[in-house]
Amino acid sequence: MDHRQQPYRRLCYALWAALASAFLLAAFTSPAALAAASQAVLQRTLTDDTPTASNYYGACVAISGDTALVSCASQAVAGQSGTIHPDAGAVDVYVRTAGVWSEQFVLTEPTPADNDLFGSSVALSGDTAVVGAIGVGGNTGAAYVYSRTGTDWSLSSTLIASDAAAGDQFGCAVALSGDTILVTADRKAVGPDNGTPDAGEAYVFRDEGASWSRETKLNAPSPAANDQFGFAAALSGDTALIGTPYPNGNTGAAYVFTRSGTAWPETRTLAATDAAPNTWFGFSVALDGDTALIGATGATVGQTGAAYAFVSSGSSWMQQQEIADPASHAFGSAVALDGDTAVIGADTETVAGVPAGAPAGAAYVYLRKGATWSPRGHVTDPDQAGSDLFGGCVAVSGTTMLVGSPDATVGDAARAGAAYSYLLDSTRPVTTATGLSAAGFWHRAPVRVSLSAVDNAGGAGLAATHYTINGGAPQTYVGPFTLGNGAHKVTYWSADLAGNIEIARVGYVNVDTRAPKVSAKAVTVPAAKVKKGKWLKLRFTVVDSRPGCGKAAATLTLDFKGKTLWTMTKTGLPTNTSLIVACKLKKTLAKGAYSVVYRATDAAGNRQAKPTTVRLRIA
Repeated sequence: MDHRQQPYRRLCYALWAALASAFLLAAFTSPAALAAASQAVLQRTLTDDTPTASNYYGACVAISGDTALVSCASQAVAGQSGTIHPDAGAVDVYVRTAGVWSEQFVLTEPTPADNDLFGSSVALSGDTAVVGAIGVGGNTGAAYVYSRTGTDWSLSSTLIASDAAAGDQFGCAVALSGDTILVTADRKAVGPDNGTPDAGEAYVFRDEGASWSRETKLNAPSPAANDQFGFAAALSGDTALIGTPYPNGNTGAAYVFTRSGTAWPETRTLAATDAAPNTWFGFSVALDGDTALIGATGATVGQTGAAYAFVSSGSSWMQQQEIADPASHAFGSAVALDGDTAVIGADTETVAGVPAGAPAGAAYVYLRKGATWSPRGHVTDPDQAGSDLFGGCVAVSGTTMLVGSPDATVGDAARAGAAYSYLLDSTRPVTTATGLSAAGFWHRAPVRVSLSAVDNAGGAGLAATHYTINGGAPQTYVGPFTLGNGAHKVTYWSADLAGNIEIARVGYVNVDTRAPKVSAKAVTVPAAKVKKGKWLKLRFTVVDSRPGCGKAAATLTLDFKGKTLWTMTKTGLPTNTSLIVACKLKKTLAKGAYSVVYRATDAAGNRQAKPTTVRLRIA
């Protein structure tokens, strides 16, 4: 997996940056407001210890596990003699412990010089960092490899091109995967006598143990002037992906190279299915395993931008999905990929509350399920300030997203820059309940209901738990509650701080604390109707207070002169309803006075304390 970040694209060319920003602000504006709910929670805002105007902190970011890099290529740095070198550049290393980010180290080049722009690009994997510096030697450029031991970082290798020339901008993009580093020089002149200016090249370096050595050099299949092959680059295992946004009238392309031994043949040229001029396909690229993500900031009908997901099968690559948001602007200005999570920057996104002429920017999160990428919310500039270029660079590792905002104002320092760490959480919390039962179960005493919710490990944390009773108004759970007589349907759910809402669960509390009672009247029956084989019919009502179970059992006993003749029990009887029970007589009843004894028990188990006795006269 590639944990590098996009080139220091606007800020490494100060004049070009100003012109490009002005163009983008004019071309990508809209009154549309952002409405999608975010599933990303801001963990920390990262800024320079001493925010300085026009330092552009956060122009490049990278993350690997609990380590992050944030570049500040325009920072002034003191040399060994104490001389201050403007725009020499530095890169801050952050580590996260128990969820808290803190600065561990500051990387600088071994011999700082004016305008070196150290931090033009950054890449990170485990304990190895790569930093590009395109301004070294009159924009010849260089890249530096650092290794961590404990909490210290030391320079392990300096990478340069053997055919370096002024203006090449070696280090425009860097990528790191395992024992391989990819460094591009997007302004490199190629061809006979270097007759094709700004065509661009890329260089592959391999870890030889004590040092990194150049393995090969990569070129576009048909280099052309001003194509800037290597404007963006990504690396994953034995596959390299090179973004080239300017060929064919800014249509753009991306090239896949696959290592075979020590050779890296070009195996595929990727293009959008709706390729068109001025879409800048290849402006940003990301690669993880068999999945590639390529940004095209001018794609779609309204030129609002898009990102294209490609997947490989063997040496074949096919477009899986075009990802776009019609309300966005410069969507695809930066892309990052980790497994089934994609982050896409839109650094000139118009944000509600910010003037349309000064868009603040946004970053979008997409998750893949099967072959489909679906939006999972987005974040906008926390400062809600115009022209911050929030989303101009992005990185993702696991459930952590970094978003750079190099033009952000910090305090009174305009364009000091910042980077923001977000926790990505798309997992719903889970709520369990005690005291709830199935729909048909009844209790004989009031029931205490407790709800307990947990968020996923490493998640954003719980926001609240809610419930309703019998479809009433939602209530926020603050502690156990007791339900008394009646049938209660309890619907409950929880939400976390990332906005994930649990699918509602349902349980029941049915309570009946009052015993039923049989109501019956004395009756006289002619002797002719109580002969053997005849049916003796008895009328009674099981009276139960409302709300009650609605069902009961009744036991009937027929007594004569202190002797029980028979007993019968009827179950599932409706309450508060006149009932007739018939009993087929096994022998003829003699004339005289009988007693019918009734005792009811409801579905909750409440038993009539004193039976009901009525007289039955056979005449």
